[in-house]
Amino acid sequence: MDGRIKWCFASTRLYVLVNGGSTKKFQPSKGLRQGDSLSPNLFLLVVVILSKLMDDAVERDQIQGLKVADTESMISYIQFADDTLILLNASSDEVTRLFIILSIFEVLTVMKLNLEKSTIFSVGADEIIDILAKELGCKTETLPIKYLGLPIGASSRCISIWDSVLERIEQNLAT
Repeated sequence: MDGRIKWCFASTRLYVLVNGGSTKKFQPSKGLRQGDSLSPNLFLLVVVILSKLMDDAVERDQIQGLKVADTESMISYIQFADDTLILLNASSDEVTRLFIILSIFEVLTVMKLNLEKSTIFSVGADEIIDILAKELGCKTETLPIKYLGLPIGASSRCISIWDSVLERIEQNLAT
């Protein structure tokens, strides 16, 4: 597959519109970059590798994830577009295993992860979270947080947490 994707860029010729007129035809030389229109589609293809690595780690009992109610199902990650939420036990062993998985993902995909932009937060393990964040090389946050614009970890009885959600819905309905 890697060869076919390279071919798409190697054989492509582009024009750029400047003030309504097009430039001369040119060939891109730097490859795909963040913000390119093809980038989200390729990311979705590549991120399948991360989901396979995570599924394998859960299956081999290396990462616990979150058990769903009374079923045997485990959720170790949630993905939406280019956003990934990874769920695991607050232990040094699981964080080390996650770091290994992310390193393998980087090697297999040639994508560089920026863990400094990533955030770790705790649900009931506040005393160890700073140590785990340091091991992983990311920052910490406390609940409640906003994920994809929705409040997580806040009391659903608190009406004010839904104000921003309602405001966005009203704006969308008005247009």
